[in-house]
Order: sequence, then C-alpha cells, then structure tokens
Amino acid sequence: MTANRCPNPSCELFNRVLPNNAKICPMCGTPLGNVVTPSDDRVLASEKQLAKATPDAKSSAVSLVERVPAPPPQPAVSLPVERAPVPSPQPAISLPAERAPAPPPQPVVSLPAERAPAPPPQPVIGKLTERVPAESSHIHTPSPHPNAQPTLKLIHTSGKEFRLHGEEGYIGRQSPVNPVLPEIDLSGISNEGIVSRSHARVYWDKSQNVYMLVDNNSRNGTYLNEKFLSPGIHYLLKDKDSLQLGQEKLVCFTVSLTNN
Repeated sequence: MTANRCPNPSCELFNRVLPNNAKICPMCGTPLGNVVTPSDDRVLASEKQLAKATPDAKSSAVSLVERVPAPPPQPAVSLPVERAPVPSPQPAISLPAERAPAPPPQPVVSLPAERAPAPPPQPVIGKLTERVPAESSHIHTPSPHPNAQPTLKLIHTSGKEFRLHGEEGYIGRQSPVNPVLPEIDLSGISNEGIVSRSHARVYWDKSQNVYMLVDNNSRNGTYLNEKFLSPGIHYLLKDKDSLQLGQEKLVCFTVSLTNN
C-alpha cells in the first residue's frame, strides 16, 4: 500500500509518512497525494531545509501529525451545468377549415309560460321617523315653484341667525387642528364648548322636498322638539321646530324655513 505523504515542498512535513486515514496535510492543509521521488530537485531542496530545522520543530510537527485527527471527508461540490437555451415556441399556423353549410333556421314555437304568483308587497322602510302629513284629496292649484328649496336659518336664543348656504352642511364649530369650517359655524356663541366640531348634519331631500337632520354621533347629543335624536337616524326638520344641541338647554335654536 502506498503511504500518505505531503506533496508540498515548502511544508515541513514534505514527503513524510502521514496516517493512512489522513486526507490533507495537518501542517499546510495540502491534499495528500502519491509519494514524491527523491530525484526531484525540489525534494532535495526541501529535505535540506528540513535538515536545517531545529529538532524541537521536527518533533512538534511529528507529534502534531499523530495528534491531529483525520478531517471528515469534504462534500463534493457540483458545478452548475450550463443549460442550452430553450428555443422559443413557434406560432402555430392554423389553416382555414372548410366551413360546413349552416342548417336552415328552425321556426321557434313559443309556448305560453305559466306565470308565477306575484309576491306580497313588502313594507317600505323609510328614513323618516316622523311622517309628513298627507295632502288632501281635493284638487288644488300647484304652487308656482313646487320644488323650490326654502332658505334654512337657525335663530339662536340671543337673536343671532345662522343661515345654510347650499343644499347640505354640518352644524358645529371651528377646530384648531382642522382648517375646514362647518357650513353652520356656531363659534362665538355662549356655551359653545357643548357643541361638537361636527355636531349634526342637515341636508335638503329633493325626493321629498324637505329638510332632514342627522346627529353625527355628537358628544352631548341633539334634541328636536325636546326629543332625543338617535345618532345616524334621519329626522324631518320643519319650520318653527325647536333645536337643542347638548343638554340643560344651554344651546337652543328656532328653525326658520322661508321661501326666496
């Protein structure tokens, strides 16, 4: 059997017998190969260099060979195989097929369909909690402007009036963090801290030609004619209604609807 020897001429263990199970040189880490013949000039030079080495270095190297266990076998590294480029698919050329003659149209016989019974009428859930009084059945002359939007004003107990410009807007007061002002700004009235920044919303309902009021989940609540309004529910707003923002009747208004 061929003995394992270090093939590195510059190593101190060059051409020295190493353990049979060793794969690399414990001194320089060179993979072990076959025995190097002493006729090589490099071998002679390395042996002379080894002869000049101190006995202590040689003995320590030999003891190092005996002490260092054989390293585990290194896993083989597989290099990626360069793949040949896949040719691009060629577009399929479809030849026009000979069309068969279309069959003559068949007469359509319509059978009387059996009608399903009509479903019962469903109750209509309206947005209004207060009904608009029905008009009388007698014939009357229509007004010259049936769909004209009246002007909405909120008259404060102090006599100050707040007018809504447009078809809808919020009732509230100024906010130091929001530069957008509510359409009906109540800033400056007494007890204005009771009013939320966007306390309630009022709008003109074109389908019913009425004003509607919705509490915008205010902090202190909204009262219409001394009745508490549930947040998010639409209520009818009429002329001369009493509107109260918050409790204790500290901020109160009278609703005024006038035609232009």
